[in-house]
Amino acid sequence: MKLISKLSKYMKNFIHMFNNVNKSHVLQHKFKNIKNIKNNLNEIKLLTLNT
Repeated sequence: MKLISKLSKYMKNFIHMFNNVNKSHVLQHKFKNIKNIKNNLNEIKLLTLNT
């Protein structure tokens, strides 16, 4: 019985860790996209100022 409870705890922790890593990875992707959009907007502003 103890072994089963230890295993289940271990699995829960592992799944929890995996979910956290997955979330942070997805969030990083979103932030990169936001940065790219900001950079593009800045470039467009610069272009319009130059013309």
